Formats: sequence, C-alpha cells, structure tokens
Amino acid sequence: MGFIDNAGNVVIPQDFDFSHQSKFSSSGYAWVKQANQHFVIDKTGQIVFEMASDIFNLWYVPPDDAGIFPVEHRLDHKSPWAYVQDGRDRIYRGRSKYYAMDLNGDIRFEGYIINALHGHYIFQDAPGLNAPKGIMNRDGDVVVPAVLNWTSTSKSEPYLSVMRDGRFGVIDFQGNEVVPINKSVKDWSDFSRVENGLVQYFDRVTQMCPSQTIAGEIVGQLPPNHWMKGPTCPTISDGLALLRWERHDGDAVYVDAYGKYMLGENGKPMVFAPDIRMGFFYEGLASIRQHDKTGFIDKTGAVVIPREFYGASDFSGGLASVSGSHDDYRYQRYCYINRKGEIVAKNH
Repeated sequence: MGFIDNAGNVVIPQDFDFSHQSKFSSSGYAWVKQANQHFVIDKTGQIVFEMASDIFNLWYVPPDDAGIFPVEHRLDHKSPWAYVQDGRDRIYRGRSKYYAMDLNGDIRFEGYIINALHGHYIFQDAPGLNAPKGIMNRDGDVVVPAVLNWTSTSKSEPYLSVMRDGRFGVIDFQGNEVVPINKSVKDWSDFSRVENGLVQYFDRVTQMCPSQTIAGEIVGQLPPNHWMKGPTCPTISDGLALLRWERHDGDAVYVDAYGKYMLGENGKPMVFAPDIRMGFFYEGLASIRQHDKTGFIDKTGAVVIPREFYGASDFSGGLASVSGSHDDYRYQRYCYINRKGEIVAKNH
C-alpha cells in the first residue's frame, strides 16, 4: 500500500500492508498498518507515531491539526478472559479507558471522542452508536454536554446539524443555536448537514423539505427522497441532491438546494430510469452505471467518461479509482483515472 499524487505519481512507495484512509486527512496524516503494527505517517511517508500494543485508535480517526486523536486503552488486553470469539471476530470485553492522545504519546484529556473538527471534538459519555453526544474543546472542557441524540457536521462551515429530544436545529461549536432547535423530526434522516449556508429538513405536515439559510430564510422547497422505506430529507452533494422520484415509479432525478431540477435538452427535468444506477456528484461529475458498466456524467447530463468500467469510486482530488472487471473488483485490482477518463496509475 502506498500513495500517489493528483497526477498519478507515486509519492509514498508501497511499503505498507494497509491504509485505514484512502487519502491523507486535511491535517496531513494517515493511519497505516505494517506487519500487524499500526502507525501514523505524514505526507512525506515518515512515521510520526507508533501505536502501543494495548492502545487502539477509535475508528482510526487521524490526528487533527494539533496532533490530537482518540484512543482506547485496553486495561485487560493481555488477559485471555477479556476476549470472546464471535464467529470470525475476537471481541474485547475487558475494561477500557478512553483518552485524547497527541503524537508524543501524551494523554491530553479523558473522553470518548468520535470526531475532531474546527478545534473541537464530538464526544460521548459511553461507547455505542446511539449514545448521546456533546462537544469538548482542546483542553478537554465540555462546551456542550452529551445531550444531543445525533449530530451531522458541515464540510464547508463550522456548524452542526443536531437532533435533541426529537427536535432539529443547527448549533456552532460554542453551543449557540444558529437555527433554533425546535423543528419536529423523527430521526437523523429527517435533516441534512449545513452546506454552503443552507440546510434542509423534512416537514411531515407539508411532506416537503424546506431549504433555508442559517438566518432562517426559506429559499426553496425540495421533494423528499424515496430511496429508503419512507420519505426522508435529501442529501446535497456538490450542489445537487439525487432523488428517487415517487411520482415516476422509481426513476431518479437531480435537484439543487433551491428546488430546481437538472434539466435535459428539452428543458424538462432529466429523468433516469430505475435500471440506471446514478451516483452523487463530486467535483462536478457523477457516476452512471447500467448493464454492469460504469462511466461519469457532468451537470448537464452529458456522458463525459464512457461506461466502460465495472466499478468506480467518486472523484476526489481530480482522480477516481476504477476496476475493469468483476475479478478486478473482487481482488482489489484497480486503476486511477483523471477527469478525462485517462488512466494515470494502477496497483497491478
């Protein structure tokens, strides 16, 4: 396992057995594995941290720009009774403590951290996906207590979409309610994260998804998504949401945050039949798959990379990984293509 740059040049040789991240974090770090040992490397490939045998990184969250990351210290790691076999998995059932650690191996503070953003940390009082969440600062001080049932972090702005006691709203990392937590929701799929100053939620009275600014102005009405069991709030990616359109018997359409559809040459919404599997837009391109062949379209709906690959990832940093056949996909033989569809690197 190694790393390439955006032009497909190998910048870190394939010296590692595995990487827990497909790319470096914004802070410039990645977790890798070599001979059953876990390390943090920087963008030069230098090892900057070696994990001790009784320390485990939670979800392999990379260090943030302060070099802080979450760890689990398994106090009973060497005791055979602390592990139980569950099928092929060996599950740890012993005692643990949870810390924020830095790249020097020093414990900065105690806490069960699940994410690091904007100089703050999302934490839980206990392990578990459904445990209430709160916010800590870099000193370990609690800014928002663990009373949030769900959080969804903006990729573009320092805001969190949150659910608390069946109500949705938006807060900043100091806990201020930017959008009051007063909209009735059932679960996390009823609201979106903030992107480009806009947020959406599913209004069960109108059966639509208002799109509003942080200031509270409604700028559009989006139809709900029908990918799941019931109507849910659409996810905006690169300015467009991919919707399963109930009124068209399972066809898919793209719509922006203002409720405007992606139009075809006839000036009508561009509709994709159920047998065509569409992807979300990333960096201006979305995957299109039919009859086991995948290509990419642009935001006009034009096919700009022909459907000639068995599978493909989303574009990131100007590149997408593609597999040529089912066997390639199965055995993880893949190539990287640029936005022109040209192969710039391969792992086989």
